[in-house]
Amino acid sequence: MNATTRPSQPGGALRSWLARLPRWTTRPAWQEDITPIRSEIFGPERLEAHARSLATAQAITPDPRGYGQPLSRRLAQNSAFLRAADIRITEAIQAGRQLTPAAQWLADNYALIDMQIRETDIDLPPGYYARLPKLANGPFAGLPRVFGVTWALVAHTDSNIQPAMLYAYLLAYQSVTPLNIGELWAVSITLRIVLIENLRRVTSAIMANNASRREADALADRLAACRQDTPAALSALLASVAPHTLTHAFTAQLAHRSRGLDPEKDPALIWLTQRLADRGTTMDNAVRDDLLEQGAFNATIRNIITSLRMIAGFDWTEAFERVCLVNRVFGAYDSFTRADFASRDLYRKAIEELARGSELSEIAVAERAVALARQAEVTTPDDPRRADPGYYLLMAGRVQLENAIGFRPRKTHAGQGILRARHYGLQRCRHRADAAVPRPAAMVVRCRDGGLHGCWRPLPSCPHPRRRWHA
Repeated sequence: MNATTRPSQPGGALRSWLARLPRWTTRPAWQEDITPIRSEIFGPERLEAHARSLATAQAITPDPRGYGQPLSRRLAQNSAFLRAADIRITEAIQAGRQLTPAAQWLADNYALIDMQIRETDIDLPPGYYARLPKLANGPFAGLPRVFGVTWALVAHTDSNIQPAMLYAYLLAYQSVTPLNIGELWAVSITLRIVLIENLRRVTSAIMANNASRREADALADRLAACRQDTPAALSALLASVAPHTLTHAFTAQLAHRSRGLDPEKDPALIWLTQRLADRGTTMDNAVRDDLLEQGAFNATIRNIITSLRMIAGFDWTEAFERVCLVNRVFGAYDSFTRADFASRDLYRKAIEELARGSELSEIAVAERAVALARQAEVTTPDDPRRADPGYYLLMAGRVQLENAIGFRPRKTHAGQGILRARHYGLQRCRHRADAAVPRPAAMVVRCRDGGLHGCWRPLPSCPHPRRRWHA
């Protein structure tokens, strides 16, 4: 061996590949922000207008490939935070301390929250980011575009997600910029991620307010002791209170503990009134703001939990069909509209693959298949198969469509397929295809029952029970 040649080491190629992976040494700015995800609440019409303006403003990166920022890591952090918060709330209940309604909501529904986090983690495949368009700029740069879309929806509805409003919002967005098929499948799981993120933020604010109330209780106890034993020490004690301590929750609790004292004679109440006046507010305003904040937290927690329940029992396949614009391209063909969901999804899977390997959008690919079918109605009227777009997506006409769009095969990615399968309980049947069946697309096979079907099929009807798996 040459002296300058380094000996090969086991796993060297793997380590070299891992070394090239991106590392996130600092958290993104949106993760550093602890403010609850809540903006001005929009009605249906204004929410749709906001969706259209958002679609105009959002720019995506030229190349969607890459993993961007890891949402799975943030989900794990949120899970640990909420678990720790539930433990602290449980300890407070056992100690007999009074809880705010929002904290009680969290304690009563933590089992549902934990289940949703676990399901989200399971449904979030490692390749979730690989094919989804990424935002090019803004606070969510590097994240999937659908993350920004769902974040805005959560913010302007105070986490109160209603199916009809969700449909209208997505369709309004797509009236300006269509979302691709993979993004529409990802809406459900991304909504859960954003709702859990908001739950973490609201919980953090609730815990901070509870800590402020405990500090106010501790100060009230020390003030009461000073009034009885060493009144001269009151000034020094009040001077030791840091200005940032005077939150709405702290002020309201201290005012509550000072009931019965004369606000014009008691040194503590005089001091508190002066400090609040320096900020341009009063004790009554601070108490009112604290009550409003508690009410807002209570409403947001309730909305989050209600929305998580809705998503848990929601049939996303029906929602997907209503907001997928590709479906409208094939609306004139009974072979598509009257087919079952799995059969229609074969068309969409083929369109996804063809769009990834060409410069055209998914809708443009679907329209090109329809154009070829209409052209065949005139040129080959004796062959009705050619007059259906499915012939060019799934059968022998696939090569003709590939040539028409300049298709170049790319390495397939399974993450979105797994995500889709988990949405409607399908798995992939992998078995040999009949040699007599043309296979322009790898997804078209012939089962023993003689019928054509593709990658995704309900397991009970699959004639190959020993080969059930999707990859």
